[in-house]
Amino acid sequence: MKSFLNFINEQYLEEEYLLLEAGGAGAAADTKGKLRELEVGQHLNGGVHMHSYRAEGKTPGEIHHTLSAKTHGDSYKKTNTYKKSQKLASDAADHIRAHLKKFGHGDIKRTVWTSQPSDHHSETGHHDENNSADLIVTTSKAHKRLVEAAEKTRSENKVAISVKTGSGSVNYSNPGVKSLSKMAGKNLNHHVEEHKKTVESNLPEGKGGSHEKYKALRDSTHKEHQSKAAEIKHSSEKMNSSVAHDLRQGLANKSHEELHKAVSDAVAPKTHLKHIVSRQITHKKTGEHVSHHTYDLHGHVHEYLSHFHGLHVDPSSTASSVTVHGFHKKTGKKMAVARVSVHAGGRPANHSPRGSIVLPSEDHKDIHYTDKSEHMVHG
Repeated sequence: MKSFLNFINEQYLEEEYLLLEAGGAGAAADTKGKLRELEVGQHLNGGVHMHSYRAEGKTPGEIHHTLSAKTHGDSYKKTNTYKKSQKLASDAADHIRAHLKKFGHGDIKRTVWTSQPSDHHSETGHHDENNSADLIVTTSKAHKRLVEAAEKTRSENKVAISVKTGSGSVNYSNPGVKSLSKMAGKNLNHHVEEHKKTVESNLPEGKGGSHEKYKALRDSTHKEHQSKAAEIKHSSEKMNSSVAHDLRQGLANKSHEELHKAVSDAVAPKTHLKHIVSRQITHKKTGEHVSHHTYDLHGHVHEYLSHFHGLHVDPSSTASSVTVHGFHKKTGKKMAVARVSVHAGGRPANHSPRGSIVLPSEDHKDIHYTDKSEHMVHG
């Protein structure tokens, strides 16, 4: 019989961590990313698991144990892969500390896990729907920019941190249909409503989540059930395609300045906290560590976008994702500046799609960063 703690952890993993990212490696990649987040936070917090506002069974230590056992085996602490992961997380934490000291924040006094929206309000006393950072640290020195933006909340000495790892482009944002509608300049919700009708007409009534019901239909031996699952999947794909099409048409009507703002607002929206990114780049084929990058998110995006002129979107494209192109100011080369993929996270019965936004050219050899974005690279 499963313990209550294990049951809670498994439910938590199902709810929060098994959402597949479009174009990613799925649940395994998501688990790896979440472990990285928890381990970096642990080392920032002096080697002990972070503070949190989670209920029993969902604390950083408990989730870390579950994910580590899933990834490295029950005796994970003895494995070389676990020890290597801990070493890399410790190095990343050292780089974050060095970054904070260099740019005037002093030492870290407290580290909190803030991967769900309510955590940010609990830690800062400020409701900030744009602050999606994984961690918030309290530092020994207040930064002038923070004090001016903190609006007399408990945020004067706090810095938000997002932890990223992988060989590909960073997934900076996962906007829902409301945010995608704002980007497009038109309401995209009617596509969601059409899909919702299809889902509700095909899923059986009764208790249980929509994804579980969909899987039961999909895996059934009855052709009628399989047909219902196929109809839901087709409807989901149609919804994603329609949302992407309307988003493309909406963005195609925007000027360079409007696209610059749309990308900036989507990837690095204004927040009441300074927001830095800790990114580990891994080798595409081997998965081995290549380098650590630490930077101010808003400064990074601003400096990245400053390399381009003539931002535009091709309205005739039929690609499944929507790409903003621009011309490099020095080389004149046409480059992909931002890309939005629309997907259901591997869950066709989900009523609403999500976007994944990346900056495809941020690591290109012709893109350079300076202290304007507080960019630090470590081996």
